[in-house]
Amino acid sequence: MNSIIDDFDKYIPKLAAGWAGETLTEMISRDQVRTVDLLCMMLYSDESHIYAAALRYLSEISSGREFYPFSDGQPQIELATKVGLADRIFELLQDEDTWIHAAILLDYFNDGRLVASLLGALRSTRTDLRFIATGILGRRKVAEAVSLLIELLNDEDEGVKATAAWALGNIGDKRAVEPIIALIGNMDNENSGYATALGLLGDARAFEPLLALLDSKNADLKETVIKQLGKVDPERAISVLQSIRHNWSEPWHVRYAAVQILDNINQPMLEP
Repeated sequence: MNSIIDDFDKYIPKLAAGWAGETLTEMISRDQVRTVDLLCMMLYSDESHIYAAALRYLSEISSGREFYPFSDGQPQIELATKVGLADRIFELLQDEDTWIHAAILLDYFNDGRLVASLLGALRSTRTDLRFIATGILGRRKVAEAVSLLIELLNDEDEGVKATAAWALGNIGDKRAVEPIIALIGNMDNENSGYATALGLLGDARAFEPLLALLDSKNADLKETVIKQLGKVDPERAISVLQSIRHNWSEPWHVRYAAVQILDNINQPMLEP
């Protein structure tokens, strides 16, 4: 069977025009290696719409996005052997219009040059750049980002704030505890991501603020809080979790979460 991309001229216009759905999925399923070769070739085009499209498709494939016929979230292509490719992507990192997908790809390469650009993007006026940079820095556990990430807890965008909180929790710097506690102190703010971040930090100072969130009518938030209580102060969490476990007015998944955390703390389960 001939490769679906024998005729490059046929597919480049379609990909550059954003017709990637069925076209790229079919190309990958029939000849993944040559499809990736085509996209890499497109990165060197002089036309911005062509290299920008190729960059986007490569970043989405390499990060295991579900847009493509893979669902495990794992990288599906091998780019590390492409000589000079990281340098070309680094060039595209200098353009704000291609920054996001270039950053995702350089993260795939684990390119050390990316960190400085990520730190700079935390101060960008563009929400999407701040969001992506925050996520990558948190996943990489870049300690030098902590001060800037703490500043982003006051960002105007809720998604950036929540991602910054998660990033700080994943990095594990205790300086973030009090600023995140201040966020959940606002009872109008029921973003469970802040509670999760406090759980990642595992600091006993968060116990009482988390406990206050159990008054919420949001069952999903309560379930998240229950899971964090055992991380921040297991001993104090026991009596609270036992009470929730025996409270039949709570939704079943809230009670079940309490049972799971109690089991994790290795406490005996008494029958009601």
